[in-house]
Amino acid sequence: MKRDYTPIDVRSPRMLKRIAAAALLTVFVVMGALAQEASDDIILVPFTDFNYTFTGVVPSSWVQVTAGLWSRDTGAQTLLAQQARTEAPDAVLVALLPQFGIDTVPEPVEIREANGLTWTIYEIIAPAGSDAAIDAAITSRGTLTYFIILASVVEEHDTLKQAVFLPAVDALVPLTSADALPEDTPYTAEDVSFTSADGTELSGTLTLPEGDGPHPAVVLISSSGPHNRDGALVGVTEDETRLISGSFPMFAVLSDHLTRAGFAVLRYDERGVGQSRGDHDQATTGDFAVDASAAVDLLLARDDIDSAQVGLIAHGEGANEAAIILSSRDDIAFVVALAPQAVDGLQTIIRQTERVYQADEQDAAATAEQLEFLGRFFPRIAAGDIAGARAELELLIRGQAAELTPEQLEQMGVTDLDVFIREVTDSQFLSFDGPWWPFLLNYNPAEDWSAVTVPVLAVYGELDTQIDPALHRPAFEAAMARAHNLDVTVVTLPAANHMFQLAGTGSPSEYTLLQPTFVDGFLDTVTDWLLAHVELP
Repeated sequence: MKRDYTPIDVRSPRMLKRIAAAALLTVFVVMGALAQEASDDIILVPFTDFNYTFTGVVPSSWVQVTAGLWSRDTGAQTLLAQQARTEAPDAVLVALLPQFGIDTVPEPVEIREANGLTWTIYEIIAPAGSDAAIDAAITSRGTLTYFIILASVVEEHDTLKQAVFLPAVDALVPLTSADALPEDTPYTAEDVSFTSADGTELSGTLTLPEGDGPHPAVVLISSSGPHNRDGALVGVTEDETRLISGSFPMFAVLSDHLTRAGFAVLRYDERGVGQSRGDHDQATTGDFAVDASAAVDLLLARDDIDSAQVGLIAHGEGANEAAIILSSRDDIAFVVALAPQAVDGLQTIIRQTERVYQADEQDAAATAEQLEFLGRFFPRIAAGDIAGARAELELLIRGQAAELTPEQLEQMGVTDLDVFIREVTDSQFLSFDGPWWPFLLNYNPAEDWSAVTVPVLAVYGELDTQIDPALHRPAFEAAMARAHNLDVTVVTLPAANHMFQLAGTGSPSEYTLLQPTFVDGFLDTVTDWLLAHVELP
């Protein structure tokens, strides 16, 4: 998620979520748009956006510029945005309207019902003396706000509103996790709750295979960012589960597959997400590890679970949690580490930034500048030098702001540059004002992996730009060697990204274009290894 003005762009999932929460995406600038002939033969075609998690329609001849944004021509004079945010509708409007020269929220022109959603429709003609026309629709469900914006010119407004904007509003349908799962489920699913060591109440789902058991079992531990029990980012309420932010419900799919194969599977909402209590933003990887350990305790206390065959399947940051758990208890039978980090967090973030920039074919000079800044900024965060880190960020923002033209500043609604710089610095720095980042940057999971002697399967994705296998796999194998672990299997799946989907570049920017399914070989790799290490009842 990028803004037109983005001082930091590390693009780790957690950073994306936190920066997005503080500063909404700048969708487009439309001032001075040129008129062009409206088409009489616009053909709308359906699409599914797995990033913003809905289906809708878009003109067949329009070009997708980025996730949720289409352009009618290469000059980007007519644009259509269809996106979703985790902020409230009012907050979304307040962030978007200044881009169009609007200081206050206008009166709606229509309340429109479609597909169980109630849309508020706005129409803004010639804002700030321009020849632009803006149609905006906004609605919410659960913790998600959906919005559709069409930017055109006044003389084309009526035609495009009827041909593109209103049909897009009427066609949008949110996805749910059920869309990625088969309808038949020849097993039972039980809602469960358990309490972490600090008293936080957590909720999840335990799926049990057919038969009396006792069954071998696994706890699924999710990656960085607030995930629900299905492995999807944020966007859940007590009444529904929704997909968010470039993630498909990988744990729902994995749980279904493993339960059919004979395993009991426990997956749960992270603290502060869905039906689980607690504050996600104030938790560290260590806190999440304590939560996952409590999930293990739940399984060990059940008569229908084989207590000698309880293991962990952990993804990304979750693999760090697994390493922490394994360092403190001896009743875990095995572990499957999906994209495990094996160097400290500072190295991980720097390499991640470099790999993502390369995958996105970013300019080499811009990449070098970004890496140089992060090399100064993150060590200060790691050391607890908050004032120094903020000063580094403000210096970067001030330098980038100096490159903006007066026209760009006017379009962005900037009247006082110093105030603007302080506000942007404050909003960006909110992402780092908490305990999670220092823990991540300082923690080296290889130290804990070096003591793990239970059977281990580690799976990497060849195109993973977040946990680069070229950096982490050798370090992980070295840690296993130091542990003298004789039952270790390490696999790198071709063409797989961080989510183990079939990828083109592996960049998070392409997540929205990918199907919510695993790459060929992933499920078989995990399941076959597990079946070789347990005995089914």
